Amino acid sequence: MVFSRAAAQFDEAAQHYEHAALRLDAVAQRAEECVQAVLTGGEEVQWHSPAGQAFIAVTFHHVAQCRRRQSRIFEISASARLIAADLRQQADQARVLAAALDTTGVVAGVAAGAVAGVVVDAADAARAGVPAVGGERAARALVLGAREASESAEGFLRFVQSHGGLPLARLAAAQG
Repeated sequence: MVFSRAAAQFDEAAQHYEHAALRLDAVAQRAEECVQAVLTGGEEVQWHSPAGQAFIAVTFHHVAQCRRRQSRIFEISASARLIAADLRQQADQARVLAAALDTTGVVAGVAAGAVAGVVVDAADAARAGVPAVGGERAARALVLGAREASESAEGFLRFVQSHGGLPLARLAAAQG
């Protein structure tokens, strides 16, 4: 497997989100245990005075608030898991890009100017009536941009956004 700093950064971030989700689930579970203890304890005590009734009312109010918070905690936990899954997906895409760059011939293909749909060598340029240098520059810029994108998660996201996705076909064509 090819190493990609971007993929490693995405994986690390995903791991942090997954860990946060587990901790949130533990908090919510612990809160439920506390609520059950309060409810069980309240059933065992007979409160017949007005102060006792007020205490029970306040306790049930706090239990209701706790339940609302638990629900929100579960929502946040689910969101953290979704974010982690998205980050894992980005990591996989970063690995795909790194593997595409690692295949033999990418640099040689770009140096030779073999990019699909782009005029890069003198013969093609002459047939098309355009200078070949622009095609070589475009191919080199694409490969250079892809290599830089593999260096950080932020760079990878910028690269993907600027190309509307992974330009794997163009990178493959650069292999010749």
